[in-house]
Amino acid sequence: MWLLTAQSVNPYLARAISFPVAVVVTWLLNRAWSFRLARLSSRRGQFRRYFSVQVLGSLTNYAVYALWIASLGTAQVTVLTGFALGSAIGSILNFIGARYYAFRAHR
Repeated sequence: MWLLTAQSVNPYLARAISFPVAVVVTWLLNRAWSFRLARLSSRRGQFRRYFSVQVLGSLTNYAVYALWIASLGTAQVTVLTGFALGSAIGSILNFIGARYYAFRAHR
């Protein structure tokens, strides 16, 4: 996203382009290192599960952020706190979903 916005690409478009790229890259990295035992699973099915987890985590992240600033205002500290809370909750949800759903052990 940073590379795109540095080239004056609309930030909303840059985010829309960067999200699927980030999902593919993090899926490959997680498959190679974090969840090595899951490499025996079907790549296609695993990627679909991982993508759905990432979408849910991203939506949760944004929902927490949006609800926080809608409730408490848009002062800079409030916005940053909402961003941090949304990121933390989304990250936790993404990890749990990756560990127990997307990269579940091959049976």
